[in-house]
Amino acid sequence: MELQDNLPIRLLSVPLEDAPAYEALSYAWGDATHTARIRCGQGTLDIRPNVEDTLRALIFASETRILWIDGLFINQSNDEEKSKQVQMMGLIYWHAERVIIWLGMDDDCTTPAGNVFQLIESTYNQE
Repeated sequence: MELQDNLPIRLLSVPLEDAPAYEALSYAWGDATHTARIRCGQGTLDIRPNVEDTLRALIFASETRILWIDGLFINQSNDEEKSKQVQMMGLIYWHAERVIIWLGMDDDCTTPAGNVFQLIESTYNQE
C-alpha cells in the first residue's frame, strides 16, 4: 500500500460530554476493500479512499477544524464497537456544531444533489 501525501491531521479522543465544538461528517462509505495509507502525527492510518478525498476537500491550510468521522473513530473491523458507536451516532450528530454531508468528488450525480441541498437550505433559512 502506497503512503499518500501528508494530510495535516491529528486524532483527538474525548468523551462526547467533554467534546469541544466539532463538525460531524456524514458520507458515502464506498469500497471497503481498498484503503489509502496517510500520515497522522508520527504514525500512519489506513483509511478508505473516499475518506481521504473528503479530508483533502475539507482541510484548508489556514483553518483548524475538529471533525468527527466515523471511518476514523470507529474500528470498522470490530462489530461490537461498531454496534455501540452506531447507537451513539444520533447524539454525535445532534451535538455537532455543524453536520457535513459528503456525497463524493464532483461528478454528474453529486452536482444535482448539491443543488437540491442548497434549495433546501435556502428554503429553511427563509422560515
